[in-house]
Amino acid sequence: YLGADNTFSPLSEDEFLTESQSLNLAYKGYFLFVSSIEPRKNLDRLLDAYLAYRCSCIAEPLPLIVTGAPGWKSRDLHVRLQRLEAHSDVRYLGYVNQSLLPTLVAGARSLLYPSLYEGFGLPVLEAMQSGTAVMTSRWSAMPEVTGEAAIHIDPRNVDDMAEKIADLAQDRFLAQRLAGKGLQRSNAYSWENCVDITLNAYKNSQI
Repeated sequence: YLGADNTFSPLSEDEFLTESQSLNLAYKGYFLFVSSIEPRKNLDRLLDAYLAYRCSCIAEPLPLIVTGAPGWKSRDLHVRLQRLEAHSDVRYLGYVNQSLLPTLVAGARSLLYPSLYEGFGLPVLEAMQSGTAVMTSRWSAMPEVTGEAAIHIDPRNVDDMAEKIADLAQDRFLAQRLAGKGLQRSNAYSWENCVDITLNAYKNSQI
């Protein structure tokens, strides 16, 4: 198990607004996707789900902020992101400096992380440690990392994703409950524990 940097921690609304003035974002008023842009991160389906949520939304939809550097096979996705930026509530920030990323994570209503495969899924831990609700896949490593502190979705089911996005947008108390569970869950992870367990593994493997 990995750990998250200590810069990922909860922020008050005043702290968030002070540190994110250039972004023009409302505190707990947006969804966030953090990852390199590549097929296994499942961004294409997430965009489909977000647009379905947006079309069905009665109130003002929460924007989706997408961050991450270009990865492999991402050209078509970047073309789509450019098109969506012009006609919807999707904003692509590209690579975000590490000094700003903790602020973005802490200020989000929820991290949306429907990855198809992860060895660990560090962004979900960073979000939990920041007091931010998490929606992630019920596949791969993410359920083991998050336990009951996240909403788990079928990452190939766009309708499932869209429904859960709507739930998080409409029910602020749901997001707050998940954030509280996430903070508690994140206490089980640290780089110190990672180092201790790794060293013990080496010691126990010696013949």
